[in-house]
Amino acid sequence: MGQCGVNKGERVEGGPYSEVKTENPTEIQELNNIRKIACGYQHSLAVDADGQVFGWGNNSLLQLSNKEAYERTQNPMFVAYTPTKISTNLDEVKIEDLAAGEDFSIFIGKNNTSQDSVVFGCGANLRGQ
Repeated sequence: MGQCGVNKGERVEGGPYSEVKTENPTEIQELNNIRKIACGYQHSLAVDADGQVFGWGNNSLLQLSNKEAYERTQNPMFVAYTPTKISTNLDEVKIEDLAAGEDFSIFIGKNNTSQDSVVFGCGANLRGQ
């Protein structure tokens, strides 16, 4: 499901999926100055030194946000094989910490203008997670 962030190859983001194993540690080229990584069941998250968030892996429940790509009629993004910036509603926030649950993501940061602490969530919310 792309949890390793490498080897997209010719695979499509909307399925059908083909298994590709990453047998040895492989650098994720798209990431720089990463401060923290969090791993969920089938998705991974990272925050960089500038407070920007990136996610990759399963997005079937919008745990990576990116609703516009998810709703594309041609090749909807149910999976992100490489890191994708998560920016919806986060443009005015510097993310400081994050967590990845089974099928949801949580971000905590500071509002750039007010410096208030803020918390955001996306993904499955069946039980209020």
